[in-house]
Amino acid sequence: MVRTNKIAAAIGGLAFALLILPATPTTSSATPTTSSATYAVTSTVCTGPGSFAEALASAASNPGPDTISFTPGLVVATGTCPAGVAQPDGQWIAEVTDELTIEGNGATLKGYNIWISRTGRMTGLDGSCPRNNNVSTIAISPGLFRIGRSGQDNSEAKVVINNLKMFELESIASMFGGSSLTMDGVRADRIFSQRSCVRPAVHVIEGSATVVIKDNVWDTVVNWGVELGIGAISGSGSLTIEDSEFRDVFSSGFINWFDGDVKIVSSLMDDTGGIVHRGNGKTHVVNSLWRPTGDRQNFRDADRIRNNSPSDSMTFEASTILLAESVKPNTSLSSPLPPILHGTGAGKISFVGTAIGVNNRESDDPGLILGNESGATTNTGFEADCQLSSPECPDVWIQPVNGQDKAALETLIGSPLLTDPPGLPTKQLFLGTAEQRGMPLLGTVVDPGKLLDVIPDSQCTGLNKLINPIDFSCIVEDVLGNPRVDGNNKRNIGAIQLTLAPHLTVTGTGDGTVDLAWTRPKDPLAGAVSGYRIECSGTGVPTVTVDVTDPTVLATTVSGLFNGTEYSCTVVALAGQSSEPSPPSNEVLATPLAPTVAPIVSGSGGAAEVRLFWTEPDAGGRAGPPMYFVVYRPKGSTLWENGPGFFSGRTTLIPGLTDATTYEIGVTAMWPDGSVSPLGTSEATTSEPTVPPTTAPTTPPATTPPPGELPATGTYTVMFVLVSLVLVAAGSLAMVTSRRRGRAGARRL
Repeated sequence: MVRTNKIAAAIGGLAFALLILPATPTTSSATPTTSSATYAVTSTVCTGPGSFAEALASAASNPGPDTISFTPGLVVATGTCPAGVAQPDGQWIAEVTDELTIEGNGATLKGYNIWISRTGRMTGLDGSCPRNNNVSTIAISPGLFRIGRSGQDNSEAKVVINNLKMFELESIASMFGGSSLTMDGVRADRIFSQRSCVRPAVHVIEGSATVVIKDNVWDTVVNWGVELGIGAISGSGSLTIEDSEFRDVFSSGFINWFDGDVKIVSSLMDDTGGIVHRGNGKTHVVNSLWRPTGDRQNFRDADRIRNNSPSDSMTFEASTILLAESVKPNTSLSSPLPPILHGTGAGKISFVGTAIGVNNRESDDPGLILGNESGATTNTGFEADCQLSSPECPDVWIQPVNGQDKAALETLIGSPLLTDPPGLPTKQLFLGTAEQRGMPLLGTVVDPGKLLDVIPDSQCTGLNKLINPIDFSCIVEDVLGNPRVDGNNKRNIGAIQLTLAPHLTVTGTGDGTVDLAWTRPKDPLAGAVSGYRIECSGTGVPTVTVDVTDPTVLATTVSGLFNGTEYSCTVVALAGQSSEPSPPSNEVLATPLAPTVAPIVSGSGGAAEVRLFWTEPDAGGRAGPPMYFVVYRPKGSTLWENGPGFFSGRTTLIPGLTDATTYEIGVTAMWPDGSVSPLGTSEATTSEPTVPPTTAPTTPPATTPPPGELPATGTYTVMFVLVSLVLVAAGSLAMVTSRRRGRAGARRL
């Protein structure tokens, strides 16, 4: 027992000593224990049990690889995420410095980027950054990840994102040297750099990083960049893009890459801007369709395709490049606008089995497709590498324009070219899709299309097989998913093979309508195509069929549909007198929706406050319920101020206002699909301030109580205090007397 007490005392003393000793670095060579862990996200809000933020925090505290797995189909509101990592002009939900895998399982990270102009226009993508003086921010979302740290070894900072949807985030990732990001099956919609206005969606901030984008769909990615080359994807290192689709990317170009290789395979870029490769490294674009300007008729500096590499090549192989009409020099500038494809370094731009078309070759305006920065007519910066057995048999087709004919193009290329029609469509298609503009023309029996079946021996066992530069596999499908090689073992010039089935695209939706466009297929055995039949079907609703009897019409609007119902649509080509259908097209999904309407708002003013009420607007078929955001401003002011937001009720209070002031009040609704209603407005006036009394109340005179009555309270209190003082004094005198008597008694003893 004694021994035990002594041991316990010794341990306690040691613990106390450890507490007070200063910390010293350990000299042990042991490494921290690492483990793999998986964290489930089950909550629709970003914080709390089962939340995304909780999973991120757990992963950050666990050394070693981690996995965050979302409940299938879950929608997580990132507006409820806590403030994560921030730096000037940017913010991210989390910083990742270790291995992290996100298994999205079709879940959505849903952000909110909403702003309002002084005229009440909601979230207008009109080319101006929402941070200017005429716009007020209602809601703003952070970016997703910052990967790695500045000036550190980030070789362990590896992020993999699988099958995840992102909606209205500011950016996807900002990265530091040595880190890596792989996105497989990611859908990114409405990525707005609202906070900084110029942040790329994926940005390697410093050093060299690895970016892999596979089977992605990006739609409406905006950074409002005005400086050439900011790009939606920017950085250095290794960039690979495969089997992906990018549409409506509004920025200063699509890709701005410095040192390192860029490989783009079997991907479609429509209205994305161009590419700038500034430093060392090769660019290789294979089996891809690229339309930098979309349907726009104006050509921007950011739409150019530039190779600024001092030595390395930029190669387009088995690809199609579609250019805008306005390739003419800009006479409003002090110097002419450079050509669309040009190089400023010694590295060449090479074309192999590639087609280059212009939206309207019949324009009277002069234009330059190829050239260097100064627009010189001689240039060693281009070449055509023929895959055929003889160099006299070119496999590159470039459409001449008014300012650059065949002879000029061949001089720049340094070899023969195919330029004769029919190649790609040449007449204006204001609503034409990239698929339509890039579809090779059939021509006639006498004069067949010049892009068709030009490259022989193209099967995967053949001499001219098409190789994927990412994994060196054989490419077996064109950019639209058709067989890459025809039955005759030949391949077309460009990115698209013609088939017997049309290719269908959704170009818009409306109130009970869906807009569709398709490509003209090969003529079936029954005869020439005579028309088309479109069918749209949905669950629990009648199937709608539309016949188009003109074979040259390649678009229609299907009406009579139910708003809010998802329809599956296909098209077949009709041919010959028997109207035998072709094989069906690809299947597309579309949901018709009515336009949003504004809430009806009313308000009543009180003392320094306004109480608001409003109606729930018609959803037009959208899934609900909506969330509401309130704004207000003194009447006559130009900028709106934010009131309550992110709530589902239809009444609220705006406190802290100025008395006797008329306010404009506004309410907007936002549905889960991201649709934002127009601003519903009203006016309310706060009440006049309450005027305080200007004179003090009269104090009544003191009175003497009648005989036999108690005095007034004040007098009674004074008398009570005096009596208490007399009693205390008497008690003290008695104690002093007692003490004196005690001392005297002691002396006597």
